[in-house]
Amino acid sequence: MRLPVLASAIVIFIVLSLSCSKDEGVGGTATIRGKVVIHDYNEDFSIFLSQHNAEEEDVYIIYGSEATFGDQTETNYDGTFEFRYLLPGNYKIFIYSEDSTSGSRYDTVVLKDITVSKKDGLVDAGTFVKLNTLAFDDGNSTISGRIFVVNYDPNTICTAFPQADTALAQQEDVYLIYGDHDYFDDRTRTHYDGTYTFKNLIKGTYRIYVYTEDLSGATEDIPVIKEVDIEQENQHIVIPDIYINNL
Repeated sequence: MRLPVLASAIVIFIVLSLSCSKDEGVGGTATIRGKVVIHDYNEDFSIFLSQHNAEEEDVYIIYGSEATFGDQTETNYDGTFEFRYLLPGNYKIFIYSEDSTSGSRYDTVVLKDITVSKKDGLVDAGTFVKLNTLAFDDGNSTISGRIFVVNYDPNTICTAFPQADTALAQQEDVYLIYGDHDYFDDRTRTHYDGTYTFKNLIKGTYRIYVYTEDLSGATEDIPVIKEVDIEQENQHIVIPDIYINNL
């Protein structure tokens, strides 16, 4: 009788086949493809600044139910990424992004569950959005202006017609505050022609100020403040001339 021998051969074949089967991971011909875009915001996510493709951004893949990621790749210049040579099964694709809800600068995970159902298929993982915050001087806009100083004769300041002459303010400190900050974020000085410029600014509200002497004779100088809104990329704003007093 050959039946027992045949049955044993079938059992051995099945066992060997099962032992050679693979779970999720590399070894197949399927591909997962996706894209990563970056959304830039100001420091508290209150102003959306811009969107652009994520270049050389890390993307991770988890095979099946494994506890750690199995592979890592980087996005192309246009934000696309691929994981190739995959077997059918379930995968997790994730990136790291700043968290707009926690009130902190710690990263959070943006994750998608992806199923590969065909052994040689191409699966679209869609678009991953990475949130990113920029400092006030990570932009491409400018604020500039010019300052004049009015020099008064202290002997005539209390008369009905005080004597004064006007000159360009040279080496005068000019300050910039972004948003609702309590302290100035940047400081520059006027050039020989009284001009000043703040560069590389993002969208938002700015206060530009310079100190002037108080004609009433107070010992402390007072600020002259100009408020400016940058509302778009590559915006160049020129503030009207500012005049300060010098006794």
